Amino acid sequence: MVKVGDGMQLLCFGDSLTNGYDVPRGLGWVELVQKEFPDVEIQNHGIDGDTLQGILYRLERVSSCTGSANSKVPCSDGVAVRRAENKRYIFLMGGSNDILMGRDETYCFKKMIELIACARSKGATLIVGLPPQIDFDMAGLDLIMVRYIELLKQYCAEQHIDTIDFYRVIHDADMQGKLVFAGDVHPNEPGYALMAEKAKKVLARLL
Repeated sequence: MVKVGDGMQLLCFGDSLTNGYDVPRGLGWVELVQKEFPDVEIQNHGIDGDTLQGILYRLERVSSCTGSANSKVPCSDGVAVRRAENKRYIFLMGGSNDILMGRDETYCFKKMIELIACARSKGATLIVGLPPQIDFDMAGLDLIMVRYIELLKQYCAEQHIDTIDFYRVIHDADMQGKLVFAGDVHPNEPGYALMAEKAKKVLARLL
């Protein structure tokens, strides 16, 4: 358990991989991270099946909030944003559903750039998640994911944005023969636990 400064807030935006789909409530990686950082207010805004455009729409609604330095101001979609300088973090991850729908890495990358720009307009510190692999490749879908991640990694390095490489941790465990998937995309309990451990290491340095 890590103790950090009071008033810190982490808003996690994403799809079912952020929400913690396919495991019991409380065993997704976001919830496991919350247990490690009890002094940080972590809000899980992952929605099953969401696309990058859907995430952007929700993030745009949050960006319209205003409030005093230490207040939490609910937006029209129920998201509460704490106005505390340098104490708010936004985590962004998406693209898996877009790729499953047939969109390519260029589309996903450009849409993620829009997401990053929107989050930056809020004055928060950004953290970008690199999605886990797609556990089947009949149509070359995981190759699209790999190309998308490479574009995103390069951009984040150039922009000095911290990343959490969930692709690598799940891929490496899969290559070692560990059972980390509940289906074609979603991790099982051990898979989410690995994602949580990876996230904890990055967040312990940032928060």
